[in-house]
Amino acid sequence: MSNQATIFLILLFCISVGCATATSHLKLPSEQVINRGQLVIHTDFHLPEKHRLVDELLLQRNSMNRVLQISESKVPIHIYLFKNEDQYHQYMVAKNPLFPNRRAFFVKDKGELKVFAFWGSKVGEDVRHEVTHGYLHSVLTVVPIWLDEGIAEFFEVGLGKGGFNAPHAVHLNRLWKNRMWRPDLKKLETLRVAKEMGQTEYAESWLWIHFLITNGFESQQLLRNYLDQMDGVHSPGSFAEMLQDFYPDPNRLLVEHLELILQ
Repeated sequence: MSNQATIFLILLFCISVGCATATSHLKLPSEQVINRGQLVIHTDFHLPEKHRLVDELLLQRNSMNRVLQISESKVPIHIYLFKNEDQYHQYMVAKNPLFPNRRAFFVKDKGELKVFAFWGSKVGEDVRHEVTHGYLHSVLTVVPIWLDEGIAEFFEVGLGKGGFNAPHAVHLNRLWKNRMWRPDLKKLETLRVAKEMGQTEYAESWLWIHFLITNGFESQQLLRNYLDQMDGVHSPGSFAEMLQDFYPDPNRLLVEHLELILQ
């Protein structure tokens, strides 16, 4: 073997060992585990078991059950909280390289419900959003992506705010005033995964949910009945068509609702 070939193999070996060393320390948070109700919270830093955020997540489940009238579940939701953004991103890039660059994730992996996030300035919003997915998927077999994200955007704002997501409302209002957007629930229903959704799709999904939940008992019951159909055995069908049968012009009502909540 030539000297050049030997040097090349040594370099290749060093690079491979270096890569292995660089990723071998990456692991899920495990220094502390908090069990509270349905939540199993794993951290690599000290988090008080009675922390306000943990209490709020438990109250959030009660709120979801009351508003949506979904049944309670005992399926654990594992929340992995990294102590900083760097460690979170290093782990996610190494272990899940196909995931988009986001602050938090919910994953349903072989029936196990997992949330990944880091302790930062928006940890409350991030965890509330992803745990909402966990609560939904612990009781529902199939959830259309627009509905899944719309409900999560409603509850991510925290208790006591009536699900009002101000950035979404302002965004849609600006587009409406500039004739750059109009409601299209049938289009939302064609979406299959979150990566197909941009800010406008997230915002409109939220607005439909906000309208249905806050517009009165009849619209709430429409949403509840639709959720009841998601048992994984029968297709729930098109919610847009159900809504059209109930309201002659749901798109107009949605825009009026947007204008009302921004007053």
